[in-house]
Amino acid sequence: MPNYAFHLKNGQLEDHVLDLPDDAAAIGEALNTASGMLRDLEVSEVGKFSQFLEIKEQGKTILQIEIHAKRSR
Repeated sequence: MPNYAFHLKNGQLEDHVLDLPDDAAAIGEALNTASGMLRDLEVSEVGKFSQFLEIKEQGKTILQIEIHAKRSR
């Protein structure tokens, strides 16, 4: 199985390497992860908030997901 590197920036940087069978499985896992990131997005105060997820396989980017939120009041 190919190794997929998941790079997450959600207040802090996290790196995870997952063995998944193919790109479709990696993208599915990323979408599940992004759903969790949206559920956990904290916008209780005025400000801008962003989260980032990138998947690479052998150094090549397969998918990037960026979440940006801005609370004005």
